[in-house]
Amino acid sequence: MMLKPEIKELWVDALRSGRYKQGLNDLADDNGGLCCLGVLAIELGCEILPSDVEGDTFVRLRLPNGQVVRPEGTLPPELFSIIYDEPIPLDGSVNLRTYQNPEMRVDDDGVLINVAASQLNDEWDLHFNEIADIIEKQL
Repeated sequence: MMLKPEIKELWVDALRSGRYKQGLNDLADDNGGLCCLGVLAIELGCEILPSDVEGDTFVRLRLPNGQVVRPEGTLPPELFSIIYDEPIPLDGSVNLRTYQNPEMRVDDDGVLINVAASQLNDEWDLHFNEIADIIEKQL
């Protein structure tokens, strides 16, 4: 899985820009914060919309083509053709979670493990600049 070079640069630059407030546990939160995946979605021209399901905390996205989706905290498959340099099959032959939430190899006390982008944001408590450094090296 490879990000298109221009998408990688766009994402890394946006994370380092200081334009975005960091949030947790969804693409966007009620306080105007975004997770690292939310930053990418915004940079790709998506609009964050509140949930339309009572009691549901996950936001919706209006895609650049106007379609509204509920990605449940990850990147929707509808963005794959914009993000990745090769077609991603949507027929069930691959695990889409890998593409919806890209994984990177991270040193965890001397052991390299795979960690999804959202985990770096939500569980590892890394700042956007630190996540940008990992994306730059890994994806």
